[in-house]
Amino acid sequence: MGRAQAELKLLAFQRTDQSWNKVSGEEVLPTEQANNFGDGALVIVNLSGNRQIQGTIEAAGGRLVNLLQNFSRLLEKSKNQEEEIEQWKQSLTYQSQELNR
Repeated sequence: MGRAQAELKLLAFQRTDQSWNKVSGEEVLPTEQANNFGDGALVIVNLSGNRQIQGTIEAAGGRLVNLLQNFSRLLEKSKNQEEEIEQWKQSLTYQSQELNR
């Protein structure tokens, strides 16, 4: 008795510039390679130009956590830079006021 063929619902794709875009509409890819994952599992696949799976399907959890950690670091760095810019503005305003006395 054969196993049922799993389906992968494509949610997003990575562009060549490393940015991510949402898949418009509903795109489903039937494959037996995903049978090792439970229903609703979040996975990452590499697809060829004609939508064929290349390589192995991997669980997405680890990579997503890594992306979120990197995003958090960038957000923190951005906040620190904003604070530094605000301090420079205040300093320049003070210096300008002192020069105009």
